[in-house]
Amino acid sequence: MCTEFNLKIDESTELLDTRIFDSYDTNELLLLSDTIKQSCFEFLFNSHIECCPYCGSVHIVKAGKNSKGTQRYKCNNCKRRFINSTNHLMHWSHLSKEQWEILFYSSLNNDYLSKTAKLVGISIVSAFYNRHKLMYVLNELINKKQLSKKIALDETYLTYQAKGFVNQNRRGISKDKIGIACAIDEDGNYVVHTADRGRPTSSTLIDIFKNTIRSGSIVISDSQRSYHQLMDALNIKWVKIPSGEKSKDGYTLEMVNHLHDRIKAFFRGKRNVMTHYLQGYLALFQYSELHTMMIGSKMFQDEFMKINNILSGIRNKDICPEVNLYKTLYEC
Repeated sequence: MCTEFNLKIDESTELLDTRIFDSYDTNELLLLSDTIKQSCFEFLFNSHIECCPYCGSVHIVKAGKNSKGTQRYKCNNCKRRFINSTNHLMHWSHLSKEQWEILFYSSLNNDYLSKTAKLVGISIVSAFYNRHKLMYVLNELINKKQLSKKIALDETYLTYQAKGFVNQNRRGISKDKIGIACAIDEDGNYVVHTADRGRPTSSTLIDIFKNTIRSGSIVISDSQRSYHQLMDALNIKWVKIPSGEKSKDGYTLEMVNHLHDRIKAFFRGKRNVMTHYLQGYLALFQYSELHTMMIGSKMFQDEFMKINNILSGIRNKDICPEVNLYKTLYEC
């Protein structure tokens, strides 16, 4: 039977004498390796501070510990005191780190809310609020890559949902739909963002893509009117596929159409998603696609620690139909 290792990592930890490993067999060394990794993760998770969560200053110093033994810090700029979790993902939560990891894993796996609640051991209402807190943070990480080379651009649509809104079931692309602007390059990098109700306007498309499409790229799209001003603003080569045609000079919209199919598949089974929350779900979709190989791997804890270090400050009262958590580009 393997030895059970108990390690305590703190600032006074000294270098280990590797000669002590000579008496361990392979299984014991593997267990020790996992224990060290977990202990290092715990130490970084509980002590990593980059800036003040109130003013963003990096001029911070240690300021003793609170009644629970958690390290406190003081900002020399705004003079406020805080702990490592202040205004971060877990700050306003009563869930443990282990419960958050399960919720993170389940959300990336696109589980139903009821399944996530059961796995975490919380109510469905609590799972709802905490998943939205997670998605809010994930939205800070997506759509950061710039697209280049050949880029296919088109939009897809979902049903508009808002408190008090009655769907008129109008035919075609109307105010009953919310547009999702999508662009994907030949390397598989893509940007997805909620746009306008009905067809996206030129100004909305410019807001979404002005900083994400590199100069010198080739953009392939249909002949929608709003694309004309977008292409003028981007000042790049535009391959415009005529209405009723599927291709032009060998260029097609196959890449972006496949992206549309994956988005629709992700939302299949999610009933009545409020449009105010749609950008959060798109962030979850994109993040889970980019980190598919991470699920169940040892990279998982590294990613969770990175997410927990992003400032959010979101509380349950901020997650409601009357409050839009994300930048609104569409007319309510």
